[in-house]
Amino acid sequence: MLLDHLAQARSTIHVAVAWFTDAPLFNLLMDRQRGGVRVELIITKHDFNDQCTNDHEAIAENGGLFLELGSEDQLMHHKFCIVDRKVLLQGSFNWTKRANQSNNETLTLIEEDPTSVNQFLAEFDRLKRSAGVAEAEQQSS
Repeated sequence: MLLDHLAQARSTIHVAVAWFTDAPLFNLLMDRQRGGVRVELIITKHDFNDQCTNDHEAIAENGGLFLELGSEDQLMHHKFCIVDRKVLLQGSFNWTKRANQSNNETLTLIEEDPTSVNQFLAEFDRLKRSAGVAEAEQQSS
């Protein structure tokens, strides 16, 4: 379900997820970005993310936004994704190989509910502000 919605993205993908180590998911984000989709990614600043093979910084290097928030003691523990400002995917699902293959995880799909999507977009913007992203920079996303 997640891969399908990411693959169908036409304009924007916003991701706030504590851990992001799954290479196929990362490669799909990079592919969508090369296809003209604006990708914004916020992950927890944690060794688990730093030690994986995903080059998260490549998102920013290719015109998107990449931020790390929190620390090992203060996790940014969200797990949500918004596609084209219309589709919300959220739950316990971290973007890891184990979450994809062996863990028991939830991922709820919410469509045609602008109120819910806008609430999560507002939280994404709050996270960006807490990372020091200026209001003017946010308006381009």
